[in-house]
Amino acid sequence: KYVPNPTDVNVGNSAIFRVTGTCYFWQFSIFDGDESGLVYTDSTETRYDGSVCTSSFTPTPYYEGLNLDLYNKAGFGIGVVTKLTSWQYGSGSLRVSKSPEDIISELKTLNRLENFKKVFFIDNAFNVPSKDAEVLCEALIHARLGLHWSTVLSPSNPDSQLIKLMKEAGCVFSLITADDALTADDDSIYKICTREKLGFGLNVGFGGIGESEDSVNKKLKFLSEANATISYLRYGVSVMPGPAESEALLQSGRINDEKELIKPHFYVDPVVEPWLLAKLKEMSASNPKWNLT
Repeated sequence: KYVPNPTDVNVGNSAIFRVTGTCYFWQFSIFDGDESGLVYTDSTETRYDGSVCTSSFTPTPYYEGLNLDLYNKAGFGIGVVTKLTSWQYGSGSLRVSKSPEDIISELKTLNRLENFKKVFFIDNAFNVPSKDAEVLCEALIHARLGLHWSTVLSPSNPDSQLIKLMKEAGCVFSLITADDALTADDDSIYKICTREKLGFGLNVGFGGIGESEDSVNKKLKFLSEANATISYLRYGVSVMPGPAESEALLQSGRINDEKELIKPHFYVDPVVEPWLLAKLKEMSASNPKWNLT
């Protein structure tokens, strides 16, 4: 659910997240809604207007209120948007894109903060297209800000020269989702990152429609071969309106309408559901760098 209508002074204070420990957020959006539209939760019902959220990311966050000691310990640091599309890995329409000049200007502002050290570049696929990433990396090298940063990479563009340039520009870690790129040969982005000593986290999902014992074993073999700095094994598919998993939930009677998906629902293919979780727990327990989520 979304937050109460922020323009209604009669509604009490609320929170989007309440976190008591270390956490990792996956597949969510925070956006400012037009108060004339139906994008909030009131005291009686959840309202949803069916549109895709958009944002220009124009407001400057209140950086001075951040506890940078905690941000530095958390690993990724402060998030800075570079570009975002309507879907992951650079496909779909472009929602927002910042010029290298604007990004450097924002980083210089942040650099004035005491103890500012780390940045996470918020991007569906930093390395797609390569040219945009190269221009930004060159601007970072020229700016000499002395920052360490991380971002998201797409396995579809295993560009070794770009990875070298990213390292030179201060990149220390990347996140990669490999659901459709389950090969770890010498030319893969996983081996390139390893050769260039760029740490990377690898996300692999289990339990989607069509999952089988054979496909599970192939994914586990791939994880061993990729040998990521840290691997995330995702059990089940977080279901959103539209995909085949949503139709499967409708047909099984777990939901009666896609509107119910405003609450969290997960799908695991019935073929593997009886044994998959136990298998993933067993494999994660024997591999210290594997994390089951």
